[in-house]
Parts: sequence; C-alpha cells; structure tokens
Amino acid sequence: MKEKCIIAFMILVSSIKAQDTTHIINAPHGGILKNIQSYKIEAVESYGCVSIYVYDDALKPIPNKGISGEILFFYNNDAGINVALIPKLNNSFVAEVLNSDYYYYTVNLKVNNNTIKAKFNNLTGLADRKSEKIKPNK
Repeated sequence: MKEKCIIAFMILVSSIKAQDTTHIINAPHGGILKNIQSYKIEAVESYGCVSIYVYDDALKPIPNKGISGEILFFYNNDAGINVALIPKLNNSFVAEVLNSDYYYYTVNLKVNNNTIKAKFNNLTGLADRKSEKIKPNK
C-alpha cells in the first residue's frame, strides 16, 4: 500500500512539472502578447477600443497591408458581437468595443493566406465593473 501511494505521488509530481508554463514578455505597446503559429499578436485595450498589432517571431512588426481581420466578443448568454478590424497607420488595427461586458474575445486575422486566431480574456472583471457603477443620489 505504501509503495502504491509513493508511485501515485511520483506520477502526480511528474505530471505537474510537465505542464506548460507562462512566460511574461514585455509587449512593445504594453498589451497582452500571444504566440500563434509563427506570429505574435498583441492586444491593447483602452478607452472603448482594442488595438491589435501583428509581429513575426522576432517581434518585428508586420505591415497591415493585405491583412484583414475581425474581433468576435463573447458574452455570458453565448451571444457574440462581430467587429471588423480597421487598419491604423501602417502596422496596427483598431476595433471599437460596443459593449464592455464581454467575457473574452477572439482575434481572427488573414495573414499571407493563413488564418490565425487568438483568444484574449477581458482584463477588467465583470464584478469589478459592476461595483464601479455610480449609484444614483437619493
């Protein structure tokens, strides 16, 4: 019995060590950076919009010419809002956040005939936003 417990513990420890680890990387614009295929996608949330930047593996910006995309925002009732990404300057995109109570969003880009998709969680929790609402004066 003691041997079985030791073996089970060893399996548990080895499976925990085998899990992926998260590496914190400073994104060039201070956003969240995701590795997708041979690209890096940075999302920056601010003032009712999401800005998207596309990089190669070496974090070299990829020009937005010839790239198209959209963001799909997901809400608690399984509803989604699809928003087109608008090219901004020469190496970024922007999308308006129509309703900030989303749980997460996916960025879908068409780059060099490849479709890449990245998921980003809402950085401000719903409970935090609900407590920030101004209460009416009595």
